[in-house]
Amino acid sequence: MLGWKSPPSSTPTTPPGGIVMGKSTNATIEYSINLWASMGRIQSIIRCDYVINFLIFDNRILLRYALDNVLTRELLGDALRSLYTCSPDRVNGELVDSFYYPAKLGGEGAVEAIRQIYTNDAGLTPMEYHRKYPDKLDSLPLHLIWGLEDSITPINGDVGLFYCDRVANNRGGNGRTTIDVVKSGHMPFNDNPIETHKAMLRWLEKKVL
Repeated sequence: MLGWKSPPSSTPTTPPGGIVMGKSTNATIEYSINLWASMGRIQSIIRCDYVINFLIFDNRILLRYALDNVLTRELLGDALRSLYTCSPDRVNGELVDSFYYPAKLGGEGAVEAIRQIYTNDAGLTPMEYHRKYPDKLDSLPLHLIWGLEDSITPINGDVGLFYCDRVANNRGGNGRTTIDVVKSGHMPFNDNPIETHKAMLRWLEKKVL
């Protein structure tokens, strides 16, 4: 999760004084990553090289078969609970069904959504964005809220270590990049909303209010 406020002296990328807040990925991608990783036979495919990964997930027949014959509510519930490490009880029947029925009844739209997740160009990494637009990104106050038990984008992974280094060594200058680590999985706003909102409000009070 991140937020920023456009400083008055820069050319804003959002309306003056605006704050952009958002999660790292949308819920469909979050659940999909864990869902496919939960399927024993498909787990090894995900961890193969890019070419094999592309060939498998660009196969609509295989994807349709998996949605029709492999996906169950139980499997989906387990995948979602792996994202909610702090509050797994928040994964209830309503949440499971909100993913289950679109996958089962979404026809080719559901297949295409999963296909695009794995075969579309992922774009630049955060590290590449910072190298490409250093002046603009270094001028923006940036606050990240990270789940301590995030298995999708772990704090000790490449992206997490990159931002921890920016904070520890003041890479952006003037302490503009800050980070709070809360007890949660990949979705802190859902998994541990109390601590997450406290962290966000503390930052807003210092930077905005």
